[in-house]
Amino acid sequence: MNRIKPLSAAFTVLLLVVAFAGFEGCASMDASNKESLLSAAGFRTRTPSTPKQQALYSQLAPYKLERRTKNGKILYTYADKQRVLYI
Repeated sequence: MNRIKPLSAAFTVLLLVVAFAGFEGCASMDASNKESLLSAAGFRTRTPSTPKQQALYSQLAPYKLERRTKNGKILYTYADKQRVLYI
């Protein structure tokens, strides 16, 4: 009968704990962290104020970075649910 050695069982448990800790760290990317990263990357915040801007804002997918072309320039936009647009 094969018995697991105490040292290898402890090593396996240690590996599992480290793996779970690593996965927990990946799950901590919430919306506020993304917004601060966008601001640090040079994105400017805009709040839609006119009805036309609000209509355009409502067409954007929330919490998704989108690439657009305007007047030959490439723009990246990110909309959150608090009515803030990052350009």
